[in-house]
Amino acid sequence: MVARTDAENGPVFETLHNHGERIAKLEANQMHLATKADIEKLRADLTWRIVIAMSVLTGIFVLVIQLQLGNT
Repeated sequence: MVARTDAENGPVFETLHNHGERIAKLEANQMHLATKADIEKLRADLTWRIVIAMSVLTGIFVLVIQLQLGNT
């Protein structure tokens, strides 16, 4: 048991069971957080999206330049 003092009621005792419950609540609250594997997967996915977006934008830029050169 762990003893701590409470200003109004005097000493309060917390059992290991209470600590276990508190730890379980903390772990349950963290279930929605991303893991390292989730972050790495997201990073890889975003890298490919950036590569594809840059390729599309480069294609559009080249097309616009060619259209401008064709009109002159």
